[in-house]
Amino acid sequence: MAYKFRLKEPLKPGIHRIAGEQFDSILKAPPIDADADARARWIHETRKSLKRLRALLRLVHSGLDTPLRRAENAELRRIGHLLSPMRDRHVLHTTIQNVSTVAKDPDLARACAWFRRNLKTHPDAESPAKTDQTNLSDEARISSAATGLEDARERFRKLPVTGVFIDVISEGLVKSHKVGQRALSIATKTESDEALHDLRKALQTFWRHSKLVQLAWPEIAAIRIETARQVSQILGDAQDLAVLAAAARSFAKLPRDEDHLKLLTSVCRQRQKHLCAMAFPLANRLLAMPSSAIGEEFAQCWLAAEHEAREQRREAEREARQKVPPKRRTTPAEKPTKKKTSA
Repeated sequence: MAYKFRLKEPLKPGIHRIAGEQFDSILKAPPIDADADARARWIHETRKSLKRLRALLRLVHSGLDTPLRRAENAELRRIGHLLSPMRDRHVLHTTIQNVSTVAKDPDLARACAWFRRNLKTHPDAESPAKTDQTNLSDEARISSAATGLEDARERFRKLPVTGVFIDVISEGLVKSHKVGQRALSIATKTESDEALHDLRKALQTFWRHSKLVQLAWPEIAAIRIETARQVSQILGDAQDLAVLAAAARSFAKLPRDEDHLKLLTSVCRQRQKHLCAMAFPLANRLLAMPSSAIGEEFAQCWLAAEHEAREQRREAEREARQKVPPKRRTTPAEKPTKKKTSA
């Protein structure tokens, strides 16, 4: 399964193929009755596919009817939010484990123990994802998500698309690059949880757009994809710390909890600052080009790649013809003579 457009592939069939591959990969066997590990893997892969599908919609936005695109994007977001509480629960356990393993301060160790006790008592700690189905069991969430994905797959198979491939993709690349630049500007000024979250989302979209058009210039695309993936991972760690701090605030009900809360939130903030210092220089380099240049680069490189592929195909056909020996004509002198039979 390749999350990328093919050279010489028309826009509409390309969108239908890529979307269909994403839906098919996650709808093979939704683990409604599976164990916790299988569920966690399915949720992780499903959330990634949902992000790929939403990135695809953003890339080709100018070739889609705006109300339809927004409706499909909102439905994919709703399905993702259904699965978010289970993902956030896993993140909280992992993040507090990471914090506690390097906790040399006895006070911090006690704060981590306090957090774990509360997490056992309140497994559904405050989640950044707001849904209107907060009381659903894990099985009901997975079942509802699978049903929503089945319905979405059928709609995507008939998704109406218009426009010229080069023009639609170029416009989408320019827009996502601009969104990334704006998000980076705000994040570097404020370093707020919301701004860091928005920057991560923008870089993830730019990363997936780079994957979709990687055949324009594979070597350059590989650098952009890896850099965007690396920065997204760093900012993801910062976001996990924000989720932990939010959960800690929801646990602090008594005056004696305040010391634990202050220490945990302080540690989270310090680590977030360190992560920002790692992420911002890479993000600056990744988004340094003017947005218009990104679209122009894609258009020229895609046409050049198609031309190169055409020439390679013709050369292969010429070589194949040369390897086939020509049919040898039989001269009259070489024609076999019939043996005369005796009467």
